[in-house]
Amino acid sequence: MTSLVGLVIILTAVTALTGDMELLTDMVEIESDDPKLGLVAQIALVATCSLAVFTFLLLFRSINRFLAHAEKGELFLDSAANALSRMGVSMILLYVVFLGFDILLPMLIEPESIIENSIDFFVYLIDLNALGLLIGIVLMALAGALREGRELQDELRQIV
Repeated sequence: MTSLVGLVIILTAVTALTGDMELLTDMVEIESDDPKLGLVAQIALVATCSLAVFTFLLLFRSINRFLAHAEKGELFLDSAANALSRMGVSMILLYVVFLGFDILLPMLIEPESIIENSIDFFVYLIDLNALGLLIGIVLMALAGALREGRELQDELRQIV
């Protein structure tokens, strides 16, 4: 599923950069009849889409790696903690990606709606997408707890 989302994002960016704005206006929910992509909007679109694809790939890889460790019961390995930490980072990056698609790109495509989008930004900070940010922070904290558990396990082995 993450591969399909990445492909849709790439397709949307490519078609928007070639002049067909239909997919992009659907994605960022712009109701303008004739939206234009200025140079700054094009750069922001490429950066946001690149970050989105990277984030989905990192999330997919981290989840697979962590689940492989969980199947074997190897949760106290450093690589399992690293995978959990990368999942947390990718969830935080996913929040930034959604912020770019929901606030930044509409603001750059329709400059007359800057005031409306700046109000949306403050609402966005407490929106449901902020739950992804919170999950990312919790995953990173869990990764730290796993690392400490590993250190305690090593100390116990030395004592015994």
